[in-house]
Amino acid sequence: MAQVNRIPIAQFFQDFWQEGVDTYKELQDYYQSLPNIDTAIREACFFHNKKDKLEPHQYRIRKIAKQAFFENVSKIKKAILKCQDFKGLHDLLEKCKPKYLGPLAIYDAALRLGIFLQKQNPNCNFEPQEVYLHRGTEEGAKKLMKLRVLSFSKAKIRPVSDFSWLCPQRANDSKFALLVENFLCVKKSLFR
Repeated sequence: MAQVNRIPIAQFFQDFWQEGVDTYKELQDYYQSLPNIDTAIREACFFHNKKDKLEPHQYRIRKIAKQAFFENVSKIKKAILKCQDFKGLHDLLEKCKPKYLGPLAIYDAALRLGIFLQKQNPNCNFEPQEVYLHRGTEEGAKKLMKLRVLSFSKAKIRPVSDFSWLCPQRANDSKFALLVENFLCVKKSLFR
């Protein structure tokens, strides 16, 4: 069985689960408290995780890129409000991507806007249903799959079933895909 510092990876993920849920809850509390879609778009496009608090891994994004992204996304507000799920929202935001903005930024913005939209549309599901592999997550997935002696395809979006072995009892949880994404990115240096 694959291990990280003598702890089985599946156990390591289960320990990480609560930390990830708590972090996501803070994000939910903030984005669900926003008064309107215009504010949600601004906060998501400038990658805030609290009022005027920038997401730590988004500091390197140029202000001009954030501003361009905000302007582009603001133009499609009506289409955003019609979205029914994370994938549709993510695909829309990807079309608004300016130069110097990568896949992680698009994912993060879609996650944040999705939280706001979930409050408006409780019958829809704006949590990712698949694992999105941007640079850091892809690196973590490659290392993890190598440890498990599994093949790794070049697909940038992977089904949850590829990672269900991490925690089979939580694989059907609506937060599973986003927590796997976070785990692969944040903990990738531990997979040897």
